[in-house]
Amino acid sequence: MHKLIAAILLLQTTAWGPQDKATKLPRLWLPTATPVIAGETSWPLDAAQRRKLGKVLRLRRGDELRVFDGGMGEWLASYEDDRVVAKERTREPTPATPLELFFAPIKKKRTSLLIEKAVELGATRLRPVRTQRTERASIQALPAPGFTTAAVAASEQSERLDVPLLEAIVATEAVKTDLPLYVCAARADGKAPHLLDVVTGPCAVLVGPEGGLTDDDLAAISAAKPDAVAVTLGPAVLRAETAACVALAFAGGALRDR
Repeated sequence: MHKLIAAILLLQTTAWGPQDKATKLPRLWLPTATPVIAGETSWPLDAAQRRKLGKVLRLRRGDELRVFDGGMGEWLASYEDDRVVAKERTREPTPATPLELFFAPIKKKRTSLLIEKAVELGATRLRPVRTQRTERASIQALPAPGFTTAAVAASEQSERLDVPLLEAIVATEAVKTDLPLYVCAARADGKAPHLLDVVTGPCAVLVGPEGGLTDDDLAAISAAKPDAVAVTLGPAVLRAETAACVALAFAGGALRDR
């Protein structure tokens, strides 16, 4: 438990962005493919964005907010009813440290929570995996691949510049990554290393469904990724979404500590 507390504290002291009065301004993710020019670039708002800024946040014409995207960084902007206009850049674009999460879909509300917390904890790729114990209803409830509402909201809240994409679900035998893969499947019996002790750089972590990964799941993952390492998260038996959060906290904390 002390390792988890240390990892969380480290994450809390290494925020995604600068902590000043500007961070009190609301943030809005606006994916942008072209260069942004202060005073000239503007973004039209769709109905949902207008409702959020005008009705929920109660912004008035001329009020300031922050807009962001991984490619353009973060900009101070002014709210102009049906659009926002760029004023000045407040943060340069910065590539995020790769941290992939493979996870088995669970019930709809809990999967949404898992995605939200994974984004807050630094996951750069969200990669669902179909395991032997993954329920059909959980797969059907999985959001369509793309930028999910939960991921966008979590990036806006957590000061991230990027929004990770939810990828299409794959079977265990199709688990592929160029990063070191740590499979969180081992109990704390003294044989498997603790995740926090083995992370040395960008990596991927994999957590199973309720009931855990089966021997066949582990064999399929090992065949797909021969250098995958089985690790433990500690002695507690965790729910699937909790295990994902703990794994990302450990891995993210270890990355920021090196």
